[in-house]
Amino acid sequence: MRLGVVTNLFPPEVVGGYEIGCGEVVEGLRSHAMDVQVLTSTLVPACGRDFIHPNLLCSIRTNLRDMSRLAKLHHILAHEKKNLEVFRAFISSQKPDVIYFWNLSHTSRSLIAVAKQSGIPTGLFAFDLGLLSDASDLWTSQSSVVAGNRARLVQSLFLRVAGPLLGRPTANLLEFDFVHCPTKFLVERLQAGGIRSKSWIRIPWGVDTEVFHPAEGAEPGKILFTGQVTEHKGVHVLIEAVGKLQALRPNIPWSLTIAGPILDVEHKNRLDALIEKLGLNERVLFSGPVPRANLPGLYRDHSIYVFPSIWEEPMGIGILEAMASGLAVLGSGTGGSGELFADGESGVLFRSGESGDLSAKIQFLIKNPAAGSYLGRNARLRACENHGHKEMAGILVGALETFLP
Repeated sequence: MRLGVVTNLFPPEVVGGYEIGCGEVVEGLRSHAMDVQVLTSTLVPACGRDFIHPNLLCSIRTNLRDMSRLAKLHHILAHEKKNLEVFRAFISSQKPDVIYFWNLSHTSRSLIAVAKQSGIPTGLFAFDLGLLSDASDLWTSQSSVVAGNRARLVQSLFLRVAGPLLGRPTANLLEFDFVHCPTKFLVERLQAGGIRSKSWIRIPWGVDTEVFHPAEGAEPGKILFTGQVTEHKGVHVLIEAVGKLQALRPNIPWSLTIAGPILDVEHKNRLDALIEKLGLNERVLFSGPVPRANLPGLYRDHSIYVFPSIWEEPMGIGILEAMASGLAVLGSGTGGSGELFADGESGVLFRSGESGDLSAKIQFLIKNPAAGSYLGRNARLRACENHGHKEMAGILVGALETFLP
């Protein structure tokens, strides 16, 4: 069976969990002797990997605001034309039995309709809600009409005429033969948002429990957050929580490591100001992005993992990695993230956005290390039983094989 995976980015080019997940799934499928060919963007180095085809254009680093109207229009047309040609050539040369879309943000959503026209079974692994937003696609984001903007109206009309001339399909762009999702939340939101599919399959996300495993001796007060440092991730809630802990119980030992890329400099400046105001400079560390190979050790150096997201998080890879590493997990439970652990058994929920509730639960775990150990053991067991990396790959192989011609 030859599987054609289409994604905007692929490791080592990583922005967040989506790319990490795609890379891990591809390696898992290849370990099951599946022939996987990956079509991705020119931003991704092939690095000697003959199964990687870095030919798509991705506009993730393109600033249209700095372009003249004519230059912007030329960029949109050239971007779409190139991606349509590349994708059709990929189908022709690689002859995939199944086309499996991952993340198309900033590439070309029209590839979905081209895949459907080819007659090849076409599916999607949905890790977020990106496909529901026109803003994630260069063509659709620039072809929508903006009230009172005559230039945008002219641009929209031009693109409407130019699309068919480029070979861009006019069919429904959001129809699949199958959709795979790791959480019920994603299934429900995508269905409500207009994604159509003959088959919906919830496949639990996998983590390598041999790589992410517990260690003895981490101090009870060592707290960890991993992920993008942006406002919707709720890092400010976590900082406010440890600030309240410090004010009420100054003698309780604790430290906080915030590990991940800083995507919003202004937000980081606000966090620095908050840390300064609360007098936490000596206890809070921003480590920046951590190489993937160093993450397991980072988890093992900590005892409490906090997932403070304030938006409807589709899932949360960090939660599963922390669970596999035997940490006590505190999570806001927003979106699909609350599906990953059982409250009071393999993790603890706190009220999203409420730093006081989070602070109280952090304090309890620090003062009651046996409770943290209990949660960590159960979290590890749940991760091994329900979210094993190899098991997920096996489930995916079985699901994909049902669409063989």
